[in-house]
Amino acid sequence: MSNLYSYNTSSAYKLDYTYDAMRHNESKRLHEESKKSENKKHSFLNITNFIRVALCFAIAFVIVNGYVKINEAYSSVAKLEKQYNEIVATNQDLQVKIDKAVDLEQLLTIANEKFGMISPERYQMFYVDLSQNDFAQVCSDENNRETEVAMSGVTGTITGAMNIFK
Repeated sequence: MSNLYSYNTSSAYKLDYTYDAMRHNESKRLHEESKKSENKKHSFLNITNFIRVALCFAIAFVIVNGYVKINEAYSSVAKLEKQYNEIVATNQDLQVKIDKAVDLEQLLTIANEKFGMISPERYQMFYVDLSQNDFAQVCSDENNRETEVAMSGVTGTITGAMNIFK
């Protein structure tokens, strides 16, 4: 475009401006198309990068959300354990108060007056002598090699006392 004429060794001739203009327009069009395709590529890369970043944020959100739920569960368990321990302590305090409030003499008077409890008569009482020593005797049979244990003493006395009531 700058120079319409070209000089050869013998003569000057006019260059074909339309051909140069068409070539220039074609190169311009190709250049614009390549820019458009680059822009499309660039926008496609931007979209894919955005999707990747969004996916990373979504995964991080899910993981953090899981940890939050775990921490909330731990805190609720700790809260329930604290309530349980407080209730156990309250129950123990109440049991101590009940134990202190029970008076054996008062129970005896209530049992005598309300329910007609009477003291046992002399013939209804008996005493067991437990002063005998306990001992065990091992008896073995040579043929069968079985061992029998014969016991007497306290257990024999208790068995004898139980036979009295039969």
